[in-house]
Amino acid sequence: MATWANEVASLTDDLKESDQFWQTFGVDTEHGGFMCSLAHNGDLLSPAKFVWYQGRGLWVYSRQYRLHGRDPKHLAIAKAAFEFLVNHFRDPEVPHGWCVETGRKGSTEVKRGHDGLDVATTGYGTAFVAEGCIEYCRASGDSTALDLAISELTAFAELVDNPKHNSDTHIPEPFQGARCLGHSMILLSLTSQLLEDPALLAERGSDRDLVIALNDRAVDEVRNKFYSEDIDLVLEVLEHDYSSVNPGPNSRFVYLGHGIETLWMLMREAVRRGDEDLYNWAALKFMRHVDVARDPIHGGVFRGLDVQSHTFLIDADCKVKWAQDEVLVGCAILLRHGMPPCSADDDSGWAARTYKWIRSYMDERFRKPLRDRGLPYVIVGGDREVTFQERYVNAGQMAAPSRKENYHHPRSLMLAAELLSEIAKTV
Repeated sequence: MATWANEVASLTDDLKESDQFWQTFGVDTEHGGFMCSLAHNGDLLSPAKFVWYQGRGLWVYSRQYRLHGRDPKHLAIAKAAFEFLVNHFRDPEVPHGWCVETGRKGSTEVKRGHDGLDVATTGYGTAFVAEGCIEYCRASGDSTALDLAISELTAFAELVDNPKHNSDTHIPEPFQGARCLGHSMILLSLTSQLLEDPALLAERGSDRDLVIALNDRAVDEVRNKFYSEDIDLVLEVLEHDYSSVNPGPNSRFVYLGHGIETLWMLMREAVRRGDEDLYNWAALKFMRHVDVARDPIHGGVFRGLDVQSHTFLIDADCKVKWAQDEVLVGCAILLRHGMPPCSADDDSGWAARTYKWIRSYMDERFRKPLRDRGLPYVIVGGDREVTFQERYVNAGQMAAPSRKENYHHPRSLMLAAELLSEIAKTV
């Protein structure tokens, strides 16, 4: 990078491009919320709205307003998304009180709910609602959004603590009551964001105590339960009592994308706490996971690894952009807050080299194929070489005939720009 100021400008340009794509094609200006079943050219392919996209989009536009220009249009988009969620996705007649999917108009059309014990849909979906509400409260001052966030945070913790819950579909062999790193990641993310601004919970003593307890729990789970010292990696799945899974496909499964994402969140939480030991531990483990995940032939990072069979997940969706985005954010944290004590090898330049490498890789594989075809925005994912597809379908959202990413891409741009702009001010 020539200068970090130039890189911040580049990230800001990319964020503007993301915003333009969504305001042109994905923001539902008539009913509120977001349409995510979109073709590469922006054509709407399905009227379905999914709860997790609404929560994620709410977070993105709330933060864009709060920290990236304070454009009233961004706050208006966030407000409309919040109102759509509250008015159309909440339904006492479906399990857990939330729909997973509605039509474009919401409650005036057929809605789909899942078993209230389904973590992969209801659980993660409403957790992202909580995240969006946290940021929306910070942007707008609407305390009802904070009430909803805390309610859904509590519900998520209760859901993953239920031994009868239906576990995540991304693990090799799902089973009831599985403890997944993704659960701890969500708890860490939500509680860190709630505690980041002391004023947010200043007059909510009991809520603050709950959030601190869940935050401590999440940190402990990542560092002392999911981390496996013998392989120096964080596992994705444990038994409900946190013991090791019986030998089989789950026992040494490392979901590298989640590991990388969780560890940068742990670095961020360590900075918030002023905990140098936790920061150094998380930083070293972040670097370890990125180095293990690297594809030495085609570039980028793989999303999963079976340590037992010594094989990466190499399938039609093994290179997802969100995993690359998490590398970018973690490197930006290291650049801003410093590298951990290095090993015998000289790793002092690791963060800058890796940041430049992953940024270049994403431009080449996830943006250029669309530019070459005169198309906007970015590709969501693909095979090992990110072969261009006319329609990208995520295995977990088969109802969407084609998916566009409204969260990880703009989130990584915003977080990296925020961190690197602090460096640029001191140079």
